[in-house]
Amino acid sequence: MAIKVVKVMETDEKNVKRQVYPETTINAIQGLSEVLGEAGKGNVTSVNGKVGAVNLTAADLGINENGVPYASETQDGIITKEMYQKLVQLINSDPSGITLEKVE
Repeated sequence: MAIKVVKVMETDEKNVKRQVYPETTINAIQGLSEVLGEAGKGNVTSVNGKVGAVNLTAADLGINENGVPYASETQDGIITKEMYQKLVQLINSDPSGITLEKVE
């Protein structure tokens, strides 16, 4: 299905042509439901090892009762320990006022 692209243009008071983006809604896209078919209407194939209608818990996302865990030199957290080590190395290589501080 070839899609015909139509640009809406207007000419301003200085005779400069500019593209105009009119406001619209998703319902204005003709043929959208045919293109999407059944996408988004069924169960997922796999999310975090789960199938079907999936409800993720905080534990599924690695969030504990204290919130998202911080990373350290030896432990993964919101970023991996390797990323943490690289950030520390970057900060230490250019100590131009950058500090790393845990905020409560």
